[in-house]
Amino acid sequence: MTEPGRRRGQTLYRRGTGRGKRIVSTLVLGLASAVVFVPARYVGHAGAADQVVHIQHFPTGTPCGYEDSWHAPRGTDSNGNPLYHEGVDIIAKAGIPIYAATDGTITRMNSSNRGGTQLYLTRADGTYFFHAHISAYAPGLKVGDKVTAGTVVAYVGQTGDAQASVPHLHFEVHPGGGPPVNPYPIVREVDGCYGKPKPQPPVAGTTATTATTATTTPTKPGTTSPPGNGGTTPVGPNGDANGTDNTPGATTGNFGGLMAMTPARFADTRNRFWLHRMVPGEVQPLTIAGRNGVPADAAMAAVNLTVTRASASGHITAWPCGLPKPETSTLNFTAGETVANAAMIGLGKGKLCLSAKVATDLVVDVTGWQSPSGTLRFEPSEPNRLADTRTTHRLSGGEMLTVPIADATAKAVSINVTSVGAAGPGYLTVWPCGQDRPTASSLNTAGGDVVPNSMTVMVGASRAICVYTQSSTDVVIDLAGTWQEATGLMTAPVLPDRLLDTRLDRRVVAAGEEFQISVAGVDAAPKDLAAAQVNLTATGTVTDGFITVWPCGSNRPTASNLNPTKGQTVANGAIVGLSNGDLCVYSSTTTDLIIDLTAVLR
Repeated sequence: MTEPGRRRGQTLYRRGTGRGKRIVSTLVLGLASAVVFVPARYVGHAGAADQVVHIQHFPTGTPCGYEDSWHAPRGTDSNGNPLYHEGVDIIAKAGIPIYAATDGTITRMNSSNRGGTQLYLTRADGTYFFHAHISAYAPGLKVGDKVTAGTVVAYVGQTGDAQASVPHLHFEVHPGGGPPVNPYPIVREVDGCYGKPKPQPPVAGTTATTATTATTTPTKPGTTSPPGNGGTTPVGPNGDANGTDNTPGATTGNFGGLMAMTPARFADTRNRFWLHRMVPGEVQPLTIAGRNGVPADAAMAAVNLTVTRASASGHITAWPCGLPKPETSTLNFTAGETVANAAMIGLGKGKLCLSAKVATDLVVDVTGWQSPSGTLRFEPSEPNRLADTRTTHRLSGGEMLTVPIADATAKAVSINVTSVGAAGPGYLTVWPCGQDRPTASSLNTAGGDVVPNSMTVMVGASRAICVYTQSSTDVVIDLAGTWQEATGLMTAPVLPDRLLDTRLDRRVVAAGEEFQISVAGVDAAPKDLAAAQVNLTATGTVTDGFITVWPCGSNRPTASNLNPTKGQTVANGAIVGLSNGDLCVYSSTTTDLIIDLTAVLR
């Protein structure tokens, strides 16, 4: 049976009986030149042969987001039978245009309790496209009108049962007028929220999505320079009860400038401060905007995520609430490890969504935000060492190091801080000199290890930043760039996206190999990029070594961004200038390499 008011086969949700009769095959091949989809097909509709469906235009405008939710559970009907999703939900702001995905005729305009305001567009071959939850039709549109692909036919809304959700378009594809097929691979073929598919599809749970990161000079040329994987935070205030909610929302495009702040604790699952202990598969939204001095219109946040007391090896993924969960990760860890990574991540209606592969505790500190009221812009610099206690004196436990910032125009700095040979477990905290040391940390140390993390730090009134170490250690600090008023590059977040994964084409990066990757014009990245924020992950490394990224067209710097050891999986981020939209990569060791795009600068 179908929903009242709809033709046979035109269901927002289908009951559980007969699910096996609808077949959808999606095959993604990691080829060097193309992504190949086995076309969506259907069976069981009398009088119609299997047929391929393609569209010419993405169904909505941007910004938007979607994921493959085909046959996802959608509750039960009045008789208790399970219902399953038979479309793709494209999340976008209310009022965003809905476009005709192909040439065709408007064959029906109606409404229902479940689908709200609805629209049907039918092609000459009988294939029709069903749209639900729309807010309004295009002015003057009527049944019988012939439209071409790209014509505005309606606007995104949340009518029908979407009133309890967020504005989005429910979009179905019915080949030849028969039962629906999975529309995800069909809409994914055309430019839309994320652009066209790339040659290398994403693989979950392999990389850490980081943000503002400085490069670290190798200790000795051609050997291992400080690795790039992150720190943790000391136990902060007890906080209050869990304060999360589940209201998602898509990120807007008005990002403005950056504002740095003294690091502040925003969540700590160890004492249920805003979040509870992460469990596999659960998504916990964390409100960032409107708290601790972050303005309500913040569209992006610079965060430090820390994992501790993990039950097994796994990863944390962070992304803007209201958008699909990306197939990347923000932080990778092993059982029992305390490790962190920094990231600058977009917010959805002021919220950051967090998910873990395994049970673990998580600490979230915020060091800055980006909003229309922000004023700071990024000026990249050549790798510049600000401090190296190996050439002065080793820091004792409890000692504070003052690091002057020579650039008088810098309001904040993006740096990489590395602990070398710590006497034992502990942490480092970096903050603006002249202010009280915050109950947060930037880096977690382990006895004898070389551990770095990236961060953006506000410059204190005395034109310096301060570093506190709990345990005796050497400290190395490198500058990646400065944040200044009025001039420089603007940063905008993107849904984390994969640029490279050598595991997919079964080729490792050879020791001494140098190659380039195109960033500008890929998916969400515009063509006029000046720099990109990327995350680098090495895995299956054959020998200790280092990896360096830099703008193509210039000499490779004597610095590194990532320092894997034999057999280790390690990640770190970098803001890298681009030359004609390209960045160059060098590896001193044989390894598999994954590169994710996390933000763009222009």
